[in-house]
Formats: sequence, structure tokens, C-alpha cells
Amino acid sequence: MMALAPSSNGDIANRNTNNEKEEKDNALKMLSFNPLNTRQLHQRTSEENIYEQLYQLRQSRNSTRSKHSEGKSVVSIDAALNERNHQPIHDSLGLQLPLIETHQQRPIPRYHISKKTSEPLDVLPLKRRRNPFNYSIPSTSDDAKQHLLKLAGHETIVKGTHSTFESLPTNTNDPSFRIRTYSREESNVYEPLHSSLRNTTNVQSNKSFHNRIQKRIPERLTTNQHHFLGYNGKERAAIVIQSYWRGFRTRCIYKLLKKRKRAVHIIESAWLTYSKLSKIRKQLNLIRQRQLDYFHIKQNELREKWSSISSNRRTIVHIPSLGLSQCIRNNLNHLSLRENYQIGRLCELDDPNVNVIYVSPMSVNDEILQYYNKLINLRVMVEQGNNQPATSIPNNVNERFKIIVPESLHSFPKHNMCLATLLKYSPKALKQIKNLIQNQQAYLVSGTSHIDDLYIAEYLDIPIYGCEPEVSYLYSTKSGSKRIFKSSNVPMPFGEYDIYDLQHLLKSLAQLIIEHLDVQRWIFKIDDHFDGLGIAYCDIATYLPCYQKLMEEARKCTSNESNKLIQNDLYAKLLSELPDILDKHTIYVNKAQFNSWPNYLKVFLSQGGIIEAYPPSDSITSITICLSIEPNGQYSLLCSGDQLHAESQFSCWGLAFPQSSIDPKELNNYCLLIAEQCQQRHIYGYIDIDFITFIDGKTDKQNIWVTDLSIGYSEHLSLFHVMKYITTGQFNSVAHSFIVKTKQPKQRLRNWQNGAPEYIISDKNCYAIWSSRLYHTNLSNIHYSIFFEICRSHGIGFDIRERQGSIFTLLESNHHEHIGMITISDTLQNTLTNFICNLNAMNQEITAKTEVEGRSNFMLAVNDIENIFGLTKDNDSNVSFNTTTS
Repeated sequence: MMALAPSSNGDIANRNTNNEKEEKDNALKMLSFNPLNTRQLHQRTSEENIYEQLYQLRQSRNSTRSKHSEGKSVVSIDAALNERNHQPIHDSLGLQLPLIETHQQRPIPRYHISKKTSEPLDVLPLKRRRNPFNYSIPSTSDDAKQHLLKLAGHETIVKGTHSTFESLPTNTNDPSFRIRTYSREESNVYEPLHSSLRNTTNVQSNKSFHNRIQKRIPERLTTNQHHFLGYNGKERAAIVIQSYWRGFRTRCIYKLLKKRKRAVHIIESAWLTYSKLSKIRKQLNLIRQRQLDYFHIKQNELREKWSSISSNRRTIVHIPSLGLSQCIRNNLNHLSLRENYQIGRLCELDDPNVNVIYVSPMSVNDEILQYYNKLINLRVMVEQGNNQPATSIPNNVNERFKIIVPESLHSFPKHNMCLATLLKYSPKALKQIKNLIQNQQAYLVSGTSHIDDLYIAEYLDIPIYGCEPEVSYLYSTKSGSKRIFKSSNVPMPFGEYDIYDLQHLLKSLAQLIIEHLDVQRWIFKIDDHFDGLGIAYCDIATYLPCYQKLMEEARKCTSNESNKLIQNDLYAKLLSELPDILDKHTIYVNKAQFNSWPNYLKVFLSQGGIIEAYPPSDSITSITICLSIEPNGQYSLLCSGDQLHAESQFSCWGLAFPQSSIDPKELNNYCLLIAEQCQQRHIYGYIDIDFITFIDGKTDKQNIWVTDLSIGYSEHLSLFHVMKYITTGQFNSVAHSFIVKTKQPKQRLRNWQNGAPEYIISDKNCYAIWSSRLYHTNLSNIHYSIFFEICRSHGIGFDIRERQGSIFTLLESNHHEHIGMITISDTLQNTLTNFICNLNAMNQEITAKTEVEGRSNFMLAVNDIENIFGLTKDNDSNVSFNTTTS
């Protein structure tokens, strides 16, 4: 309540007015005096508001004092607040009541916030909480008056003190300092901020902490501090804090939702991919099973009708595909060229009932097509025995073969696909083949079997002359062939197979070394590799420190018990020395892929492999036998030959046909045993068997080992068909000889006899050397026509009457750096001599024409053939010496 004195008493009113001014000045000095506050935080607008509030506070105090004055009228403040009471009081008492505006218009600050724009926090502040961050904002004028009374009552203001406002962190995402609703459990988090709002004495002591906090304060709170010092400053600050907090919380929720959405997308994509792949796998398995069932049905039909099919008109679809595993094909260079080594399949036309469809793995131009047309027509001229071109070609031999090139041949240059896969993705070529074999007896002959052969056979509706691809792959590996050889009871090299563990490798090798101390070199072969590219060898006896001790102990001991003691004593020492020997002294055939023992060992153990003894002899000859196992179970020996080596002694570069190193009867017996085991495992078609023969140094006897088995049509068999087609000869599988029937003029008894000359048909043995792997980089700079002129100038050609000479197979149409050659003669020595002369002449002329010495393997082959030539001379001299002495 506030009391007012009558207006008649002027002295009292003047005194009161002076007192009010003095108290107002004192309050102004008391509230505004702060010598250390250089920023002048209180603006003029805020001072006027404070003055008005202090004035009302003083009036309320004076009213309480004057209420007890004697003889004075007391008027309630409630009456003064009501405008209707002003005139009656003035008329009755002579008092003029002051006009009190309950809703006085106040100056609006520059950055005025009319109302709250934020929603209440999720966690409300507690009632009894004493925290400057959650200080309750006055909601009514009475509450504001009570706060001002408390502020005015604090007369103990320390001189030289001032309040400081510390800014809040700028990075609201920093987990170490986040603005959020205060709680009792989190009081220790905000304790450092409490100290920052205290007096300057604490600021000076905690300067380092303040500097660290100021780096985290939002820019809006530091640049606009004066916006929160006026009317409703705390309320605006609370709104800003809440806004920052809601933004921070919303960003966190958004980040979490975004992270979860991304995770959901990844999981959903992975699941969809997995489900689709599973569905595709099931469909592929069903398709493969259907194709496999169809393969077995067609195989049974081929087995039942083979006798009639083989004797009647038929069409053979030749696909020279190398269906090796993907890891091997990725490391093979010129895969299509290797497949085209079998272009000699065109010459299977020696049977007049056969039509040939050859799927070429390389593009064919008109020049190559014209050459093979002439080569096919050459047989007619050979049969007639003259060099004149035939006037009429019987049975239209040029129409009996077709060369088809798949349209997707160059569509997958980086995938190194085999020919069967490329043909699968060539619908035009498949449709063309299907039209050519329509309403005809036909079957498919592949190279190395591939799973896509089943698709092609199903599409063309023809059987496959061969076995199931999985069976072919299993028994074409090194370990798979060892199982067949072991069950056949044929002699094999000492060794171990099916090795997939390092301990198994070391233990097996140590045991083999102890049992066969006469073996100097041991060979390692990877199961799934091709053409000797997965072979490594090590001369362990040369580098093994304990080898001499093993030899000395072996000479002393004769009984089995002593040998067991030697093994037990030296076995551990041998195991400890082997890893270092293998790491330092192993030699790799394919140095481009394997350059260290760890790299080779990784592939060896992952794919499996074998250990094999190298023959303990300086003179070793390798032999290749080509067999055909027919669907009805009969087998035939097609050809045999001694291997020639150029780049590597473990890779066959060519053959000297027929073989002359082993007794034919002994070879035939081994081949019969192996063919029987293949039939039991449902292996049909073409197979190659590799043998090695050497003279044992201890017994001076010839030993034979069976080393390898390859299932599929080979390049050697294709070149044999070329020779057979051109010479019209036949291979005698019993004696391993090739017999050619020639016409020789009959000698006349009298010179006066006239008439047509008479001929005698005589049989003679022929020998041949062939290779599809002649390579010279300068051949690409010479046209094929010029190359043939060079050959004619040096007498390199084929004699039609004598049915001997040299024949070439053209492989490439673009670069033509590779070429094949067959040299035929009446004796083995003449054949070797002619082949060497041909290579030397071609090498000299090609180098002279281009004036550049290119890379070639001509001279490497010449060196190997000269070694064979020297051996044949020694053998012939020994035979002649034995005959003369007898």
C-alpha cells in the first residue's frame, strides 16, 4: 500500500519530493556504478525501465509509512488504480490521485522477441533447483517486484566487482560439451560453467579454463551479448539455448536415422542380391542337371548306334576348345592360338563318308581359306600320281568342310574365354551349324571338355564323342591320372600324389629321398596346370648337407632293421634341412608366374599336386601315344611319337612319328591296361598317354615309366590326320609304323616295247616330324605368298609322286608369327636332316628379307633335333656292328 499526504501541506510534499529524487539518485549510483565495466552493458533503455520500477518501489514504501500518520487520510493503492475513483476523491477530499498505468507501454528493444517460439523441453527443471542456467523467469508483475526488492536490499556490493557473461560453445556437436537440460545427476558437468559466472577473482584464477570454454561458444552468443541484458533477457537467452539444444538434438536424431537408413539400404541390397543369386544358382543347377541328363541319354543312343553311325554318312562338328579352369586360362598367353593348333582336324575328310564343320577360334581371311582349299584338293592329285590339277574332284570335297567363326570372337577380349563359351554366346553361329547338320547323323568332338559343351550339344541336338566334363577334369589332373596308373599296375615314377598340406609335402619328400638315394632331382607338379607350366624341380642331392652321410650309412647297412634305424636317426635332420633347400634352389618352368618358393607353394597347396622322381639317367626320351576309346568300348591306337623339346624339357614342342624308342608290344600292353581302367570310369573319346624311357645306370636295362594322361583331342592328333590325308597312308598300331603305298614304274624287258607305262604299287615306311609351334617374329613382315616363294627356292615343298616333303599349316590371318610344319621322308635320319635344313633356311631367309634379327624358337628346336640325330646315328652304328659280328 502507498499513502499520499494532503496537498495543503506544501512543506511535507516538497520534502517528500526531494527525498524521492535523492533516493532515486542514490539507487541510480548504486546500480549503475561499476568502474571496471568498460563495455557499458546497461543500455539507456534498460536504465529507464529500472528507474521506473525503483520509483514504484519507493512509492510503495512511503505509502506504508504514511499509513500510520495521525490525522491523515489513508487512500488505498487499489483506489488509485481504478480510474473511476479519481474524481470522487478529488471532490470530497481535495486530493489529486496520480495516474498509475498498470499496462504502461515500454520501449521495445531493437531485437525484441514478442513471444516464445520454442516448445518446452523434454525434461522440465525441478522446483528447488538453484542453477543459473535454469533460473525461473518471472511470469507476473508481482514476481518481478519481489525480485527487484531483493535486488535493492543487497546493499553489500563489493567495490570493484562486476558480473561477466561467458559465451557458450560454438561446436554443438562436440560430445565433451553439450547444451542440454540441467539435472541433479549432471550437476558436475556444469560446475565449471558456474565458476565462469562468478566474480573477477575467480576469472583471473581460471583464465585458462575460460579460454578453453570460449572456443566452444556459439558465435551468436558472443557477438550479440547485449541482446540478453535488457528486458526479458534471460527469457530470450533461454529461447536461444533451447533452439540450439533442439537443433543439436534434431541433428543427432537425423544423423542416427540417416545411419540406420543407410544400414537398412545396405542390408536390403545385400539380401536382395543374395536372394537373386540364390535363385539364379538354383536355376543354373536345374539347367545343368537337365543338360547332364540329356548328355547321358544321347551317350546311350550313340553307344547303341555307333556301329551304324561310324560306317555311314555323318557330320563331325569340331570345336577345338581348351576348357581349362579359369585360373589357368587367365595365365595363358595366346589361348585362341593354342586352340587353333588343331586346325588339322579339317583333314579328317580322308573318310569319304565324313563331312567336317570346323569352328575356328581365330578369324579366317580369304588367303587362308584358299590355302586350305588347295590342301584339301591335293589328295586327289596324290592319288592320281601327277602334278597336274585334277579335272574333276570326286564327291565335291570342297563342299564337305565348312569353317565357321563365332561372331562373339572379339566381344570378350579380357576374359580369356575358351572357344566353347564363345560359341555359346554366338547365336548366329549356332543357328548356322544347326542348319548345316539338319536331318543328318552328327556328333560333336571337343578339345579339353568344358561345361558349356553340354549346352552346345543340347542346342544342336547331337551327342558328344567324349566323356562328361567333370569326369574329364578329374582324371586329367596329375593326381587323378596317378590313380588310373596305380589301378592299371603300370610302372610309374617314385612319388606321392594328392598333396594339400606342407607337412605332408615335407614328410613325403624326406621319405622318398631316404628310400631312393640314387635319385638326384625331384619334380613338383601342380594338379591343374597345363603344358608343363606348373612344374618346378630341385636338385636336392646336390645341395643337401646330410646327403653324403645318408649315402655312407646306406652302404653300411644291408638288413631291413638297420635301414629302419637309419631312417629314424636321419629323418628329423632331413626334415629340418629341406625347407631351406627348397626355398633357395628350386627352379620353376613358368618363371613369369612363379618367382619364389612361397608363391609356388601357395598355388601348389591350394590346387593340390604331386612329387615325382626324375629319371636317374642322362639320356631320357619322352613318348606320346594317342588313343581313341569308342562309345561301344573298343579302343584303337591312332599314333605314337617321340617328343621334341625347344623352350622347355617339360613341354612337348613336336613329335618324331612314329616312335622308335620302346618295343611296340610293351607299349601296347600298357595302353591296353590303361584303356580298360578308363572304360571302368566312363572315360570315352580321345586320350593322350605320356611315357618316358631311360637306361638304368645300375642294371643297364631300359626302364619305362608312365607319367601323364590327357583327356581330349590334341594338336598331335590333328597333325597326324594332315599327314595321313596327304600321303594316303595307314598307321600300323601293332608294329608302330606308317605305311604309304606308292606307284613305281615297272622295268621293261625290251626297249622296243611300246605302249603305256606299267606301274607297280609298293609299300614303304614313312617317318615324319611335325610341330605346330614354329615361331618367328619376322614372319609377320612377310606375306604368305613371299614366304612360299622362299620355300620353293630352297626346295622346301611336297613331292606328289614320292609322297614326301614338307607341308605347312597356317594358323593366323593377321600377325602370322606362328606356323606349323610337317616334314615327311622315307627314313628317320633323312626326316631329321630335312627338318633341320628347312628351319635353317627359313631362319636365314626371313632374317635377310626383313634385315632384322627377330625372336624365334627355330634354333632351339634345331639343337634338340641334332641331339636326337646323334643318338640315332649311334644306334644305327651299334646295330650294324652287332650284325657284322654275328
